[in-house]
Amino acid sequence: MNDREHDITLDALADSLEGRLPEAQASELRDALAASAELRADYLWLQGVAHDLDAIGAQVVKGAPEIDVVDAVMRAVDKAAASEKTVHTVHLEKRQPARPSFGLWGAVALAAAAVVVIMGLMFEFGLFGPSGPSAPVVSQGPDRPPVPGERVAVIPPGETPGSERLDEAMERLAQEVAEKLDTPSKHADRGGFLATAAPVLGDVTQDDVVALRQAAVSDPGAWVRLKRMATLDAATAAEVVSNPDVSPDAIVGAAASLPDEEARQWLVTAVGRMDQQKPYAGLTLASTYLAQPAAPTAEQPAPALFDGMTESDLRAFLSEMAALQEADPENALLDALRAGALLRLGDTEGALAALASLQGKDLATAYGLDAARSQQLALAAAGMSEESARMLSAVLAGSDQYNMLCDLARDLLQSGQAYEAQGDPDTARQIYEATQRLGEQVTGNARLSEESLAGIDVQRMAMEGLESLYADSDLAGEMERLTTSALALVSQINSLGGMLEALDQLFLGGGDSSFWNQLSEQILQFGDLSVFESAP
Repeated sequence: MNDREHDITLDALADSLEGRLPEAQASELRDALAASAELRADYLWLQGVAHDLDAIGAQVVKGAPEIDVVDAVMRAVDKAAASEKTVHTVHLEKRQPARPSFGLWGAVALAAAAVVVIMGLMFEFGLFGPSGPSAPVVSQGPDRPPVPGERVAVIPPGETPGSERLDEAMERLAQEVAEKLDTPSKHADRGGFLATAAPVLGDVTQDDVVALRQAAVSDPGAWVRLKRMATLDAATAAEVVSNPDVSPDAIVGAAASLPDEEARQWLVTAVGRMDQQKPYAGLTLASTYLAQPAAPTAEQPAPALFDGMTESDLRAFLSEMAALQEADPENALLDALRAGALLRLGDTEGALAALASLQGKDLATAYGLDAARSQQLALAAAGMSEESARMLSAVLAGSDQYNMLCDLARDLLQSGQAYEAQGDPDTARQIYEATQRLGEQVTGNARLSEESLAGIDVQRMAMEGLESLYADSDLAGEMERLTTSALALVSQINSLGGMLEALDQLFLGGGDSSFWNQLSEQILQFGDLSVFESAP
């Protein structure tokens, strides 16, 4: 089998994905998949692309005649790579598993060309598309695309999944995360960016913000300067919240810069002044009970969400969570937050019940867009120009939510590790699996790249815990499921990595004030992941 060559065409791959491949060719494809780890990875990558395009198509062509997304893409790829119809030849001794390296990269080239065309249209006309909404808002849960974690990876006949295959999948996952999504500077702790000099808010221009965002493509320190620029000092925040003319949403945005007790009082006032319930304001209020995370140390390299909280703080937090869940009962993140606090209080039964509730839901959001809009209003109320506040809030949208989500995952997983060490692997497994599910829900419903990044990191952390647990228990069936999940996550990372690169190029392309205004408005309304979907 190792010496045999298999010529696999794009048509064959497309027909296989759609169940139209004749049995003889299907048999040859199965042989090729069994023989080549790289071809399996390529096939999985194409599955992920087809899944993502179907999800996007469901939103973009709603109400239009039905189309076959996979077939349309494959026809386009065929045209782009007509000179290389045969795209894959297997020589196992000479190949190593990697990202798709054969003619399927024609699809990437095609997508990149589409991005260039879109950017060209934006720069030429200064437009994003129709004036009406072209993407659903965060709260419209029923119209969400399917959770990416539900993709099914290909497992060739005759291959027996096991610890070795799982180890390879996890190693590849770690490598893809490091190469495509390694952005620790974007998520510096509060002390890290507060150490830099505060700007004069009234002097910050839109061009200043854009220049820093452009510099951030190659200079990690630029993210720290952007975060500092967007952070009010306590005195300025106090002036904002005490202004009788300021909006309740601006108070919510400014409260993060106040001491917890003072922030709590103003947040209660802001919630009382709102015309309707806004769950983000409730989560901000609940967060005033969370202890400020300590700087990472060698013993504790990254914080957990509930570190340093007293029992009274934890119970007050749970009280706020109960009220918040009445306002937003379908948000699985709130179940995870409640479970984390209950685990810290030693209420295992209550925590597992909350995690079971999480598993049955489809949506998990940290309200990143609401937070960004509140920050915009707070910065403007503090003296920053409207266009500067809008652009700054847009480029940083979701970064605080990334930190919160990852800190929560670490807290849950640390509790799972404690149960595992105490000889209770079943409870540990339930915690790990619920945490993985939370990551899937966050990524599957994200409108912001930062929240999508957080969902991927949460899944990865949970998978690492499950890998160790399954290996110790020798659970072959669970190893197979986890291997499939890990390979599907690699596909998601490739997709998100391409989008992040396109966003970088969009900022590097330049534009006038009108363009940046429209871009920031688009991001704050629909999220940065929807920018290209909504373009002409």
